Amino acid sequence: MENVKKSFLVHIDSLNVLDELTDEQAGKLFKAIKDYQNGVDINLDFGMKMAFLPFKNQFIRDSEKYKVQCEINSKNGKLGGRPKKTNESEKTESVIIKAKKADSDSDSDSDSDNDNESVSSNNTHAQILGIDYVIPYKDTSEEFKSLYNEAFYESWLSINKYLNENCIYLRKWENQITIAEYKKIYDRIYKKEITINQVKLALSDLDGSRVAKDRYNSVYHGFNTFIKTIIKNV
Repeated sequence: MENVKKSFLVHIDSLNVLDELTDEQAGKLFKAIKDYQNGVDINLDFGMKMAFLPFKNQFIRDSEKYKVQCEINSKNGKLGGRPKKTNESEKTESVIIKAKKADSDSDSDSDSDNDNESVSSNNTHAQILGIDYVIPYKDTSEEFKSLYNEAFYESWLSINKYLNENCIYLRKWENQITIAEYKKIYDRIYKKEITINQVKLALSDLDGSRVAKDRYNSVYHGFNTFIKTIIKNV
C-alpha cells in the first residue's frame, strides 16, 4: 500500500518572505501551498511564483527524504522488525554505495569513449553533467568550440546544476534537455526575448506539475509550453 503523507513541514526561515508580502499576497501563497500539497496545478503571477518557489523546492526535498524513509521502514518490516542500529547504518550505507556504484558505472562508460567526443555531441544528455567532474572549456574539442562559446558552456553547466538541485522530478524523465536544445533557449536569452530567471521558473513550474509527464514527450517540449505562459503573464 502506498504511503500517503498526512502532514508537511514549513521551515521557519522560509516564512521571512511574508514580511515582504501584503496580506492578500500571503493568503495567495498559503492557498498555493495547499493546492500543491493536494496535487492541484497552481496558477500564480511571476512575483508570487518566485515567492512560492523556495517552499516548493523544500517540499520536493522533504518528499524525497520521506520516500526513502518509507522504503527503509518497509524493508525493516519484512525482515521482522527494526534491526539493530549498527545493521541499519550498514544497510543505509549499502544503498548509498550501490547508488554511487551505478553513477560510477555510468561515468566509466562515458570515460571509455573519448571525453571530448562525448562533450562535443549535439545530443549530449543533460544528466551527464550532473556528476562531480566536468571538463574545463579549454579542454573541450575544437569541434565543440566551433559550435559553442565559453559563455554558453558556462550557462549550460549552470542550468544543469539548477536542474539537479531544484528539479528532482524532471531529472527522472527519460528525454532531458540536450545541449543543442539548450542552445536554442540560450539564443533567446541572448536576444533578450526571455531571461534566465524565466527559464528557471518555467523549468520549476514544469517540475511542479503532476500531469506534465503524461502531456509532454520531453523536458524541452514541456519547457516550451510553460515559458509561453510565463511570457504571456509578464
